[in-house]
Amino acid sequence: MNMKLMIITIIHGGKFLIRVGIWTMVWIGLVITNEFYFNHNEFLFFSFLVCLIALWVFSDKILKKKYSEKIEIKLNYDLWSFFIIKHGSEEEYKLNNIKSYWISESSNGYSSGVSFKLKSNNPKRIYFAIFNKKQGEGQTDTEEVLESLQSIIRTYNKTVDINNQIIFTHTFAESVYGLVFIYVLVALLIVAVFLHIIYNKLGMLPISLLVGGGALLQLIVARQQDIKRRKNIAI
Repeated sequence: MNMKLMIITIIHGGKFLIRVGIWTMVWIGLVITNEFYFNHNEFLFFSFLVCLIALWVFSDKILKKKYSEKIEIKLNYDLWSFFIIKHGSEEEYKLNNIKSYWISESSNGYSSGVSFKLKSNNPKRIYFAIFNKKQGEGQTDTEEVLESLQSIIRTYNKTVDINNQIIFTHTFAESVYGLVFIYVLVALLIVAVFLHIIYNKLGMLPISLLVGGGALLQLIVARQQDIKRRKNIAI
């Protein structure tokens, strides 16, 4: 049989991102409270700022220890399917049941995400994020995994008519919605700076720029990376 086996480490980042979001909003809320009710107490400001940043500083260790898992992906060119193997169990996904897919790399190059959308009669979406750096001996290079998945899809698409081909879709970052979101973030940052100047709350300005500017920069970088990947695939 014409098969290929790959070993990777994936990240279960959904719950982690939710907790990071809650953590971030709580400490930003405390910073704002400090500005308006404690007259910008410097000790409280820097204490809250340290707590805000702490989770991001240690996020790599937390992800690897609590939110990662080693799995195997087996491509079967004869059956036009791939298998995801974890904890000794094997689940098959046939290519003729997949409607579209996308691939994206995180703005910091830490991980790459792959998502498969199944056809309309099955709303389930297959998604996994892969560490770009190998997490152990014998693991497959992430770029090789991505190229192998795209290769079997390209080969499959040549065997079916255009209506049944698997479409390579846009990620959120490179879509029109992502572009609109970038403009919205820019507008919000401008408004935030303007309001801070009017109300003489310049102490809050650095944290606003840190959070808002960081989110904006990450989205812009992700958009450029996804557009570049699409061009390379087209070539």
